[in-house]
Amino acid sequence: MPETYRTVSLIPFQLSPTGNIKVVDGNYLTVRERDHRESILVGKTKFSFQVKISGTVADLDIFDGDIGIITVTMDHAINSNIPTEEQIYNILAERKAMHRKFLDGSDSVVSAIESELKKIFAPSRCDIAMSYVFTIYAFPDEEWVKPELLMAIFQPSMVGIDDSLNFDEKIEEIEKITGGPSKEWLKDNNSDIRNGVTGLISWSSVIVIAGKYDYVKDYVYLEKRLQHAWLSLYTNTAYLSSIIERKLVIGSQEINRIREDASFEILEVDEILDPSIPGRHSIILEKMIETSNFDKLKQKINAQLKFLDIKAMKQRENNQNLSNRLVTSFLFLIALITAYRSLSSLMISVVGPLYSNLLAFIVLVAIFTVFEVIIFRRFER
Repeated sequence: MPETYRTVSLIPFQLSPTGNIKVVDGNYLTVRERDHRESILVGKTKFSFQVKISGTVADLDIFDGDIGIITVTMDHAINSNIPTEEQIYNILAERKAMHRKFLDGSDSVVSAIESELKKIFAPSRCDIAMSYVFTIYAFPDEEWVKPELLMAIFQPSMVGIDDSLNFDEKIEEIEKITGGPSKEWLKDNNSDIRNGVTGLISWSSVIVIAGKYDYVKDYVYLEKRLQHAWLSLYTNTAYLSSIIERKLVIGSQEINRIREDASFEILEVDEILDPSIPGRHSIILEKMIETSNFDKLKQKINAQLKFLDIKAMKQRENNQNLSNRLVTSFLFLIALITAYRSLSSLMISVVGPLYSNLLAFIVLVAIFTVFEVIIFRRFER
C-alpha cells in the first residue's frame, strides 16, 4: 500500500562577490512577505522569495553577509508493505539522489533559482557556492512508520550506511539496529513538548511525526536560523584556516571585523526573546545547536582569532623594533659623519696626511658595524 511523507530540504549557499541586491521582475521569483512568527523564528533577512516551477514550491531567503538558503518541499510515496529494511534503503537512497541533484545543478527548481539570482545581480557576475543539503522529514502519525525506520534516518550509521555523497551502491543487507528501537526510544529523543507531536533532531536530519504537515513549519524556520549562522561562522573559520596555513598575518582591523561578524551571528542564533513565541521553540533550537556542532565552531573561531591576535601583536612589535633600530642607526650614522673630519685630522699624526682619510673611514665603518651588531641583538630580545 503506498504511503506518503514529506521532505523539506535546506540548501545554504554563499554568494560571491558580495554586492547590493536589487529586486527585479523574474520568470519565477516572487517577493514574499513573511508573517510575524516566521520573521522572529528565521531572523532578519534582506529578501525572501517564493519559487513555483514544475509543480514544486520553493523558498529563497537572502541574509546579511550574502548568505542564502534555498528551501525545497517535496512529497514522496513509499510502499508500506515492503520490509522495513527495504523502506530504510529506499528512503536513504532517494535522499542521496535528491541531494546530489540539488548540488550538481540538475534539479530544475534549484537551477531556475540560480538563473534568477544571476539576474538579480546583473550585470555583475554572481557565483553561488553550495556545499551541502540538510533535510527535514515530516511523517504522518501512522502505524506504518516503524521506529527502526525513524532511527535509520535519524542516524544512518546505526544501520551501517555511510551517509555521504559516495553512497552509490545498494547495500544488500541493512544491519540490524542493536537492541531494537521502541516507542521508548522515540520518547527519550523527542524534543517537542506538544501532545501528539514528536520531533527527533540529529546532525543528519530532523524528523517530525504529527497528524498535520503544518507542524513541521516551525522546525524549518528554526533550522533556517541555525543554518544561516552555521554557514557564516564556517565560512569565516575556513578563511582564517587558510590564513594560518599560509603563515600570513592580518591586521587588527580585519581581525576585529571578523570577530564582530561572528559575535553578531552567535547573538542572533542563540536565543529567541520575543514574548509572543512559545518557550518550546527554545528547547528545539537548543537541541539543533547542540547536534550541529555550532558550539565547536564558536570555540574554533575564538581560538583562531586569538592566535592571529598574538601574531599581529608580535608583527607590530617587530615593526616597532625595526623602526626604532633604523632611527637609532640613522642618528648614530649622522653622529659618525659629523665626527669624520675631526677623526681624519687626528689620524694625520698617526699615519700622515696621505692615509689619514682612509684610516678615519675604516675606523668609522668598524665602529658603525659593532654598533649595528649591538643594536640588532638588543632589539631582538
